[in-house]
Amino acid sequence: MGNLRSTIIGDALARMYRFAGEHVIARNHVGDWGTPFGMLIEHLLDLGEDEAVASLSMGDLNGFYQAARVKFDADEAFRDRSRNRVVTLQSGDPETLRLWRILVDLSIVYFSQIYDELDVTLRPEDAVASPTTTTCSTTWWPTSTRRGCWSRATARSASFHRLHEPRQ
Repeated sequence: MGNLRSTIIGDALARMYRFAGEHVIARNHVGDWGTPFGMLIEHLLDLGEDEAVASLSMGDLNGFYQAARVKFDADEAFRDRSRNRVVTLQSGDPETLRLWRILVDLSIVYFSQIYDELDVTLRPEDAVASPTTTTCSTTWWPTSTRRGCWSRATARSASFHRLHEPRQ
């Protein structure tokens, strides 16, 4: 719920700024490189890529995450593999990046369905997921000459960046 909450707050802010005539660029930060993605990749490998993708394609991202989390909490070997996978991911291993991209792409499809149900204005093309994706602080600068953003960047959250432009 916490990550969805940040999406709803960000969408409300984006709508208010658009209504006020501001130009808003929406960004959905998907696929952070922390331990949860190491855990998800290892769970995908344990299940087998085809079975995992079939399960995720049916929209059971939450169940997939919960199963991985249970395994992470209960199995020290899985926990160690997950942490090592994060290091492998961050070092740019091509196979790990390929598996990460599968999870990110399926996540974007899943989130889009939820956003449609909740009338959130994020679109799949607003997703940002790359080795250079960074987060920004929770700040709004009050002048029209600076840029600001509101963010809670995790695998399942959205942030909305406001690009301030002088009004005509």
